[in-house]
Amino acid sequence: PEPTVTPTQATSTSTVAPAVSTTLVDRTTPAFTDASVTQLAEQMGATTLVVWSVGWVGTLVDGVSTVFPVQGEFGPWTVDRYLLVDASATGSDGTFVPATRLLDFMGNTVCELDDWIHDVYVDANGELFGVQDTEPDHDGPAPVTLTRSGTSCMTGERIDLDPVTVFFDEVMTSQVFEVAGRTFVSVAGVEGTGSLATDQGLLLSGDDQAADYQFTPDGSKVVYPAFGTGFGPHVSNVLRAVDTTNGAVLWTAEFERPLTFHGFVGTDVYVSRAIEQPDPFPSLSVAIMMLDGETGAVETTIDTTMRVLFAEASA
Repeated sequence: PEPTVTPTQATSTSTVAPAVSTTLVDRTTPAFTDASVTQLAEQMGATTLVVWSVGWVGTLVDGVSTVFPVQGEFGPWTVDRYLLVDASATGSDGTFVPATRLLDFMGNTVCELDDWIHDVYVDANGELFGVQDTEPDHDGPAPVTLTRSGTSCMTGERIDLDPVTVFFDEVMTSQVFEVAGRTFVSVAGVEGTGSLATDQGLLLSGDDQAADYQFTPDGSKVVYPAFGTGFGPHVSNVLRAVDTTNGAVLWTAEFERPLTFHGFVGTDVYVSRAIEQPDPFPSLSVAIMMLDGETGAVETTIDTTMRVLFAEASA
């Protein structure tokens, strides 16, 4: 079933063959091929694409497709043009040892850091840092300045980065997004969901409990799932698009199945259609729907179980 979209627009559907069965998980064999990664990129209108499924990553960069294995308890994620992979392990004494590996999109290791990294930062000299959670926790009157720390990929040294200002009274964790020269700050509470604002204090998420923010390349729009609207505090079937210049809601799309990932490719929006039955890998989907970024209307449905981590269209 197609989503309910406000405003409502006509939709169309086309499909390609699924990349892998959702009922059989095999970590020893790639879930896709170079050809299927390239095919998905063409269907999505992407010139650069990074996808993941059950222990494997596939990329298309500068017309060259690559498939390589990744390990880790959790699926990888991307920040800017880096792939972050969980490299944590259990020590000989049974203690958990956090670590994160940073790769480029060709699968080459840039560095490995002995910490749980959720973001990257490049300073004025071009030095790359892995960023830990913003500290400290805050519960008091806003605004408040929070500090950030990062670990250098070059030296392994941990230093304080530029502080950020948030305009919320309660903060457990926060994340900074720097897009096309603009800065956005999200804060989250104990459930992992919260609010998004500009660094000038303009609230972008309204009354929603939100997370997983994805921006257009120019930073003019953001899409996010609104949690707690149908399936629970950690699962959403509602996608909202907001104008970041004034906070106005551009459109809202409601789906019958939960969302597992979403984002922009150029000006269009891609969003997953989740599996119909419980699965040991709940981040898998059975289709990707391409939405008109201006209206939220579904334009194309692509049958695939590949999870999109990064997509970009040439200007």
